Amino acid sequence: MRKAQKLKRLNEHYALVAAIRPHLAGHRPELQSSVLADLVAIWLCGHQGGTEDELMEARAELLCQFLKLVMELVPVNEQILREARLLH
Repeated sequence: MRKAQKLKRLNEHYALVAAIRPHLAGHRPELQSSVLADLVAIWLCGHQGGTEDELMEARAELLCQFLKLVMELVPVNEQILREARLLH
């Protein structure tokens, strides 16, 4: 992927995060987590094809990759929040 394409995707990513964040801010953690879980479930449902067993296996793999990405982003976001003095 070219540098310009990567930069465009990164900009799209941050723009979408910035648009969603205010909708979650200030709500109880239980509500935030249920909304995020629902969105992930919708995302997984968008992956179709193969037998039911193949589909479940593919979705499980996608979910594992997703959780790995989440865990990789936690320290990045902790640092951002610390620098913004939103996290102690």
